[in-house]
Amino acid sequence: MKKKNVYIGTAVTLTAAASSSVALAYDYGKKVIYREHLNKIEQENWYEDINAQRIQIKNHKGLYLSGYLIEKENADKTIICLHGLMESAYHLVKTVHYLQSIIDNANILMIDSSAHGLSDGYIRGFGYRDISDLMFF
Repeated sequence: MKKKNVYIGTAVTLTAAASSSVALAYDYGKKVIYREHLNKIEQENWYEDINAQRIQIKNHKGLYLSGYLIEKENADKTIICLHGLMESAYHLVKTVHYLQSIIDNANILMIDSSAHGLSDGYIRGFGYRDISDLMFF
């Protein structure tokens, strides 16, 4: 009888721990995948300080991606800059300064991935599905 109670107690404890882990994983996934707020800095005109203009690009799914373009006269190439997960084009300002210091005659395009910055959508695939957006630019 004691052995049976130990097995039942162990099973109940493991079930409670598993359900707690599932709840934590669900909350984390929801926080990462669904953007519930916008960063105030990303809504301001931060891009004007680096002489960029805000543009919108409609992707193949019909979602609008926010982009920031620095155009140079007589540019012979365009550099596309991408940000990391849970960041936005705002986080690329130092990268843009560096690229401008080493490369002349290049336009620079910074893209807010889907559900990042001011772009539409929600995060799915953690960047994998953003590849198709890049192929259509």
